[in-house]
Order: sequence, then C-alpha cells, then structure tokens
Amino acid sequence: MSEPSLECTARIQAQALERGTWIVVLKADQVPHVALLQRGVCFSLEHDGNHRYPAQKLWRLIESRQIPTVLCRLTAQAEGSVAAFFEAFDRLEGDANCFLPVRDHCASWFPAAAACDFVFQLIPLLDSAGKIELAASVNLPGGSGSPYVFPQYDQTEIRARIAAVRRSVAGAGD
Repeated sequence: MSEPSLECTARIQAQALERGTWIVVLKADQVPHVALLQRGVCFSLEHDGNHRYPAQKLWRLIESRQIPTVLCRLTAQAEGSVAAFFEAFDRLEGDANCFLPVRDHCASWFPAAAACDFVFQLIPLLDSAGKIELAASVNLPGGSGSPYVFPQYDQTEIRARIAAVRRSVAGAGD
C-alpha cells in the first residue's frame, strides 16, 4: 500500500482564503492540527474550546511562525455551513480531536468520508474522488515538484500531542 500523499502544486495568497471552504492542516510535518476555513473564517476545535478567527490572522500566524501547512480548497459541494459541526464539540475531551468536526462536515456531503479516522486518510480520499479543487503547501520542505506525503500516526499519538499542548499552555501561565 502506498503512502498517503497529495500533489500540492497551487500557489496561493492570503486573499484566496476569503472564498470557498478549505481544509487547513497546520504542522503538516508531524501530528497536525486540522481546521476548516470557510468564507474567510477559520473554525478550529482546540484544547480549550471552539475558536473562530479571520483567515488573515491564520495566514499571518502561518507566515510569521513558518508553520508547515497544507491548504485544500474543496469543491462547491462543501459550501454548506461548517459551524454546527464545530458547535457539536465543546473542546477536546476523551478521544475527541480537532479532526472530528472536519470529517463530520465532509461526511455530510461526501458519505465515504465518515469512514476516515485521520486527515491522512480523508484528504487522499477526497482528492481521488475529485472533491479537492486545489491544494497548496506553505513552509513545507522539498520542492513543489514532489507530492506531499502525509505523516501517519494513531490515536495514542494524538492524545500525547494534545497533552503536550496542554502542558505547554499551563507552563506558559506560570
């Protein structure tokens, strides 16, 4: 079985994020944080709750911190509101993680997405079904000529990553 990958050949600017619905994979070179961006608003389920912020703020964060990121603009089928899928989760508790509202939104218009447990399963599936309009990468090592290969991980590694984020935030408050 081949490694999950994606051709990220598009070049985008910040203003492109004002239109359409995007899957955003932050820290794409490790266990990532996954969010949805719709019509210029980023929806993100985090350790301390649901957050919404302007796409411009997300872009500045990606650029200023040089965060390895994959951005996938979905086809028009994905244009239904994403808000309810994020509101279904108060915060990251138990086995809930940032990917679940993204998957659930995608499953609402593409039922095969419901079987995906990780973004490295979902994005290649959407791509092979022609549901990704364009894909871009920012701050990823390697050239634009080679496909982006998703790191693979499991639920244990996700829980460890969430715990590490919580520890770092708690330590910052000391």
